[in-house]
Amino acid sequence: MVNTSSINQGPTTASALCQSCGLCCTGVACSVAIVSPTQDKTFFDLYADSIIVSDDHGNKRKKAWINLPCPVFDGNCSAYEFRPVDCKTFQCALLEKLMVGAVDPVSAKSIVDSILGALDKLAVQYNALNEQCLTRDEIFPVLNKLHRGAVDKASQSAFWRTYPQYLSVRYLIEKHIDK
Repeated sequence: MVNTSSINQGPTTASALCQSCGLCCTGVACSVAIVSPTQDKTFFDLYADSIIVSDDHGNKRKKAWINLPCPVFDGNCSAYEFRPVDCKTFQCALLEKLMVGAVDPVSAKSIVDSILGALDKLAVQYNALNEQCLTRDEIFPVLNKLHRGAVDKASQSAFWRTYPQYLSVRYLIEKHIDK
C-alpha cells in the first residue's frame, strides 16, 4: 500500500496513486491499451508474439493493442519501466481531479481503496456462486461481459439479483473513474 502521508500533487503523486490502483490495467477504467511498434519498442518486442493483438491480418506493425485486463499486471505492473505510452499517459477522472487539486491525495487514495474493496466483495460473491477463484483484478471484465449479455428484462433482473455488489462497483467507477 502507498503511504499517503507523503503524497502531494505532482508527478510523484500521480505515480503513487496509479501504482496503488491499477483499475486501468485490470479493465475497469478502459478495455484496451494501444501499443505502438515504434514508441513502445521494448514492450512491443517483448510481447509481440504473446499478448499483443491486431486486426490488420497479422501485421502488428500497423495497429496493435493489448486487451485488458493486462496479462503483465499482477497487483503491480511487471513492465512499468517500459509500459506503453498509452498506459503512461492515461488519466482517469480521479487522477485528473487530483492533479488540479480538486481532490486531495488522502481522499483520492480512500476512493481507490473503496473501489478495490468493492471489487474484493464482488469477487467473493462471484466465486461463491461459481466455484471459481477469480481475484479483484480479474472479476470486473468477467461480470461486465455477463452484464452486457443480459439483454432482456428477465436476464437483467436475474443478473442484478445474483450480483448486487456489481451495482456498487459500477456506481463508484462511474462517479470517480469514468470521464
